[in-house]
Amino acid sequence: MNKLVFKKVNSLSFAKEIYEISIDPVSLKFSKNTKKFSFSSHLKWLKKIISSKKNNIFLFKKHRKIIGFIILKKKIKYYYLSWAINPKLRGFSYGKKMLRSFIKRHPRKYIAEIKDNNYISKKLCLKCGFKFLKKRKKYNVYSTN
Repeated sequence: MNKLVFKKVNSLSFAKEIYEISIDPVSLKFSKNTKKFSFSSHLKWLKKIISSKKNNIFLFKKHRKIIGFIILKKKIKYYYLSWAINPKLRGFSYGKKMLRSFIKRHPRKYIAEIKDNNYISKKLCLKCGFKFLKKRKKYNVYSTN
């Protein structure tokens, strides 16, 4: 497994790894939900995502290491993306590789809502073909296509 691979999460087998990435202080800072949460509430959330027909989570790996994940949520007629990278692997362009490979394999119009102070994700969106759409409260909204 030399290249970056991803697959849809359909069990709780990687719940701990997803949780640890999610509760990292940097991940929390740029999340919509900035408060730390328990593993049991994370499991409830993950079960809900897995069983949903409108929401999915995709886990990315390279050399058997978990790189990060992308969450896909369908709201009315748009698909919203959010993502998080393993804290130990930030700064190696994995966010760009994840986002580009996901969009290439699942081409459609995507929306990403990025906090004003999340300069890295705003730059990532632009590098991956998103265009700035509008500012909404404390978020910048980006769109593909």
